[in-house]
Amino acid sequence: MILCKKCGAVLAENAAFCPKCGAPVDAAAAPAGDSYTPPAAPVPPDMPNTGAPMAPPPQQKSKKPLIIGIIVAVLAVLVIGCFALSAAGGGGDSAIVGKWDLTATIDGDDVVPISRGLGYIEFKSNGTVLLYLGEDTNYSGTYEKNDELTGRVDSSKGAYDLKLDSLPDGVASISEINGEDGLFVIIPGVKYGMFFQK
Repeated sequence: MILCKKCGAVLAENAAFCPKCGAPVDAAAAPAGDSYTPPAAPVPPDMPNTGAPMAPPPQQKSKKPLIIGIIVAVLAVLVIGCFALSAAGGGGDSAIVGKWDLTATIDGDDVVPISRGLGYIEFKSNGTVLLYLGEDTNYSGTYEKNDELTGRVDSSKGAYDLKLDSLPDGVASISEINGEDGLFVIIPGVKYGMFFQK
């Protein structure tokens, strides 16, 4: 068996040229006992020639996957932030956000008007709420829209769960009365309901 000295392919006994690389057989043939040695890779002038083949130069990696990864991470942070803000309470529902003045208390059928400025409830866009009923009677906490309750309250523009410090959980409901929005607040354990207007 004869091997091509140029590429190491097996040659037919009467071949004039290598079928793989096309080198002439008489100049490129070696008996099968001789081992085939591939030619050494060229060595740059500043490197010593060790006779070992050189590794191919490293390929430049595309920055496209990195850029896509950064964009996905930023979007994920934005989406998580929106969910967290919403879960923190209310998330700034514009119908309820703002300061509402206490204008009446309701005890059964008795409605007692209150002069504006004696009490208020303030809903902030970050989901927090402050109920002020005088210097010594303040409650803070959180609120969250309750869509299920909104559908059950007559003429409601929105119903909200209230979680106020030192008080049982309550409910606030916005309804339109005589062309103006009014806010009813009911807290179990408090003997009267409260009516607020902006």
